[in-house]
Amino acid sequence: MIKNITLLIVIILNLLSNTYAQDFTVESITNIENQYTRLQKFTGKVTVKNTGTGTEKFSVTNVYLSQDTELNKTEDEYIGFISFWGLDADQSKDGDIAGGANQFGIDAAAGEYYLIVETDTRDEIIETNEDNNIYVYSEKITIVDSDVDITANGWLIQSASTLNLGEKFQISTNFINLGINNIHSIWYEFYLSVDETYDESDIRIGYANFGYFNWANTVSEYEEITVPNTIIKADYNIILRIQDRGQEITLNDKQMSNNTIIVGQVHINGIPVNTEESITLDDVTFDVSTGTIINYHGTKALKQMLLYPKALM
Repeated sequence: MIKNITLLIVIILNLLSNTYAQDFTVESITNIENQYTRLQKFTGKVTVKNTGTGTEKFSVTNVYLSQDTELNKTEDEYIGFISFWGLDADQSKDGDIAGGANQFGIDAAAGEYYLIVETDTRDEIIETNEDNNIYVYSEKITIVDSDVDITANGWLIQSASTLNLGEKFQISTNFINLGINNIHSIWYEFYLSVDETYDESDIRIGYANFGYFNWANTVSEYEEITVPNTIIKADYNIILRIQDRGQEITLNDKQMSNNTIIVGQVHINGIPVNTEESITLDDVTFDVSTGTIINYHGTKALKQMLLYPKALM
């Protein structure tokens, strides 16, 4: 009986020894470039070693860019992870930085950074030494502003030169990234304008977006748009504006002048303007601080005359 108990204790101690005998550390970081462009995919290889005597089935290693040599996960820029499977005692394995933010490219601002790698980043492994999981690369890495240049061309897909209120029409557009770097996403809008220059008074009639846009590449999009029922009868240019709600293009596009394009002209058989109809200030409520109309009690045509005076010029 005592012999069996002793054997059981030995087995338990061996199991415990194997379970809690791992010790993960970062051996090296290789294939790192001295300079990366913002939104460029990060390249690099990390070697992790289990210096313990136990085997670990799975662990995750994270990679960060930091302004200093101290890891701060709330402030440092996370750029990717590496998964390691089946790391035996005294075994080393290489892993390429992938996944996470790195699948879209580095989103850090331009500047100099330290590269910090943390193995067992989830703190899931009980190790003999918990203080050797962080590794700081020996040289600083420079991030420079990206070279992105987005433009487009497009055309209307319809035979008629006149459109009625509520009528649908189609626009085909080719977006072109003339730069040498990728961009996360594109947001674009279509406007009606009575001249060739976009301004905030032009009428937005459609919008869309698409995701990751490779450098030196073209993306074709097709949009169906319905003519709003409140448009004044006039000749219009259809203006395409490329923008990004995350300000990515604004911050990185080296040439903003080619982000607004006329894709076609059309006559809209809209609401006729009755020039004999009069209006008094009692019918209009103004915001004095901004000079804008809050409300107008009258016909849709007259309301648009006030909101969009370019159509009457």
